[in-house]
Amino acid sequence: MTIEQTAKNLLKKGIETGDEELINLANELLDALPSNPDTPPSKPKAITDESFIAPTKGKTSGNSRVARTEKIDISGKENTFVDDKSEHADVETPDYTPSPRRRKPFATTKAQCTRCKKEFNIHPLHKRENYICSSCIKR
Repeated sequence: MTIEQTAKNLLKKGIETGDEELINLANELLDALPSNPDTPPSKPKAITDESFIAPTKGKTSGNSRVARTEKIDISGKENTFVDDKSEHADVETPDYTPSPRRRKPFATTKAQCTRCKKEFNIHPLHKRENYICSSCIKR
């Protein structure tokens, strides 16, 4: 039995039973058949992630894409939104008392730059044995 005969049998059975999925399957099989029996059926186009990505304008670096760098012209456009407070009018903010903040504010610690030997007041998270200040790191 050929694919065409199988598709036609599926179509008949789908119509008799009223099964839409069977009818769709048979139609897909019939659509996939070549019009000329001597030519092989064409492969369906593969869907890749690239099919869903908008084309970029400009450079691409490796496999990543670079965002557009041109500015959007907004001259002559006006914000016409008017808040008439009709949306979410039924929502109310509940009354509550915020929890007290008991954490002490951090105290800066002194650190000496290992390159320029200057002393700095820094956040305790940045304290380490070999501290290097921002200006020395830039050099």
